[in-house]
Amino acid sequence: MARYNYGGIAGEIRGSVSGMTYGKWRGLGVVRKKSKPVRRLRTTQPANRARIGYLSREWGYLTEAQREAWRIWAANHPQPDGFGGTFSMSGQNAFVQLSIRSMMSQAAIIPVDDAPVADLNVGMATLVASDGVADGQIKLDWTELGTGDAGDKLEVGVAGPFTSPGVFDSAGHFAVLTYVAGNLNTYNATGLMVEAWYWFRVRYVKSDGQASAYLTVQWQAPDVA
Repeated sequence: MARYNYGGIAGEIRGSVSGMTYGKWRGLGVVRKKSKPVRRLRTTQPANRARIGYLSREWGYLTEAQREAWRIWAANHPQPDGFGGTFSMSGQNAFVQLSIRSMMSQAAIIPVDDAPVADLNVGMATLVASDGVADGQIKLDWTELGTGDAGDKLEVGVAGPFTSPGVFDSAGHFAVLTYVAGNLNTYNATGLMVEAWYWFRVRYVKSDGQASAYLTVQWQAPDVA
């Protein structure tokens, strides 16, 4: 691992190029040799790739008016860029992003061909965790900004189990645990490892694929016996 100082051209570098990964360690810029991850057999990755491939082809079947509406929507909804700023997606990327969210949350096989005509007006206000009524059960309760609709969904994600509250590798290790109706405000996560620590996150997902920011919470699966 090498350390480096940012120059006058670049204020911050993150990501990988030419077999090297740039990032930060204890506030310092560092560069490491990019490692090759172990290939794993997962059911979610092939499914996601299948959806992306399908939606990329579906983009070509949209009318030009539909594609232009997606380009306008993307330009008006910049996304976080990982450096504290934002960037604008292409119309195709916006179509794929929202369609995947809609198809997953609604358990649907038909994408959202038309760009949203109204912005999301529901968000997350609070999220708390507590012991459930059985071993390995954690109860999640939340409140929303605005009024949730039964036709929309709340996405509940989980990361863990972890051996201590101070352990958590990255947000990329969250997995979707379930979707519940958008007008509900509680969920019981069951079958968890007793006394292990878990992270949970919840966001509101509109039926058209628009989504709020996540709220996260950590809790230890109880042993109530």
